[in-house]
Amino acid sequence: MTLVPIEDYEFDYPIGENWPCVRSQLHTRMKLDPRVKKDDSGQLVNMFACKVNYPYIDEHLKAIYASNATAAEFRKNYKPGFLSPARPYILRTIPRISKLQKFNDIQREELVWISPETVEKLKKKCKCEGNNNAFPQFKGLLKYVNYRDYQLFAKRFRKYLFTKIGSYEKISSYVVSEYSPKTFRPHFHILFFFDSDEVAKNIRQAVFQSWKLGRVDTQLARDSAGSYVSGYLNSVVSLPGIFTDVSFTKNKSRFSKLFGYESFRKTVEVPGQAVERLSERIRFVRNGKSCEFTPPLSYISRLLPRFVPYSSNFAVETRTVLRSIRGVLQLFRRNEPFKEETPTNLSEFIHCYIVTLYEKHGYCYATLPECLRVFLAYTRTEKEIHYFTNSLKNKLTRPFYIYKRFLACGLSDDYLISLCDEYMSRQRSLSLSKQLSIQQEMFEREGYSDDLLSLFYINKPQKKFNNRYFQEWKDKNYYEVHYIRVKHKKLNDENNVFLE
Repeated sequence: MTLVPIEDYEFDYPIGENWPCVRSQLHTRMKLDPRVKKDDSGQLVNMFACKVNYPYIDEHLKAIYASNATAAEFRKNYKPGFLSPARPYILRTIPRISKLQKFNDIQREELVWISPETVEKLKKKCKCEGNNNAFPQFKGLLKYVNYRDYQLFAKRFRKYLFTKIGSYEKISSYVVSEYSPKTFRPHFHILFFFDSDEVAKNIRQAVFQSWKLGRVDTQLARDSAGSYVSGYLNSVVSLPGIFTDVSFTKNKSRFSKLFGYESFRKTVEVPGQAVERLSERIRFVRNGKSCEFTPPLSYISRLLPRFVPYSSNFAVETRTVLRSIRGVLQLFRRNEPFKEETPTNLSEFIHCYIVTLYEKHGYCYATLPECLRVFLAYTRTEKEIHYFTNSLKNKLTRPFYIYKRFLACGLSDDYLISLCDEYMSRQRSLSLSKQLSIQQEMFEREGYSDDLLSLFYINKPQKKFNNRYFQEWKDKNYYEVHYIRVKHKKLNDENNVFLE
């Protein structure tokens, strides 16, 4: 990527003689002036057309233009005491072109504020001056983590293993992107999880053949490898803002969906047990140590899919959405009997069906079938249904993916909705119980006070509260929070020039 400065930027824009707010200023002043005639025997009159108000109009106009001139003179001679060295730059990605690979990079841009001195330090530290003999096309450019590179690598990786083994084995992964502290070199740390001996024999060669963008190393994971790799997400203490604040450059972590789900699913013998299992922390033994974790969201959405946020009307709203989805499916089957019921085909049908009714038959929103009105209101697409963009397509297809999960459970609507309702009620009860237990512990240690009670309720005004308990926690955990959890601490300290 490259940093392109914006040259025509100015700090102060003069107001000018033709002030666009003169009329609104005059209207406000006339409204507030008690001398101005605003009504006649209870009937409103035009303040500006009434001859009695002409002297007041001239008086207020002179005052407005006088204040305008005073402000213009002040801005002309004003010199701020502190002027930020930051200037606007366009952070623009450069799509890669290669005869050996099809990158298909998408050009992205972001407005960032950074001082020119920091830009030069950044380029020097990233070694952007390049080498005229090797890779001269990269001279002057910055490197960044492109998550698309990992996605393409994962596809090549699985394809290579399929050619070697002859079948697609179950492989889960956990990937974390990182920038090295010395030169901000982008790279990935990946953990693979599998049970196949055939994969173990071929994985080193598969990684070597599949990653084509630089050096790669493969090792057998040791104890606490997961904690070690996830710790790299915290190694951003001294990174410049363009590597931490911009969405397409900042560090990312991804875990395979439904990792370990099948083992968890076997413990749920009847649907009613899903509520209890999802409400408890899962305990297991790893490397001789007892561990526990909370079931992830993917487990919950697979066992107890929900259409609407939980509320007192959860059951009614869910049934309404289900009726609308089934009504849309009936319309699709009636009008497109030879098309497969895929979410993409359904979203395209909804768009074409509604646009045709609007444009050719003069329908309005109120005359649409009820199932479509409910569906558009649920997906919040009433105003953008005429513009079939990618974001609109995603909004229209998402309910059908959830509906497939709903049907895959093989339970009646009432029973599944009651399970979801019971689970969410239990989660709220557990959350309240935990909060009250912490609250009781604080009162036993520090004694009751209104200031301490206000810390537990966000709707009440928050006050800064320092007590012995908080200071004790801070003293005990300072080393862990500020040193152990941050990778490359010593090297990060060398980059303090970016701590602006």
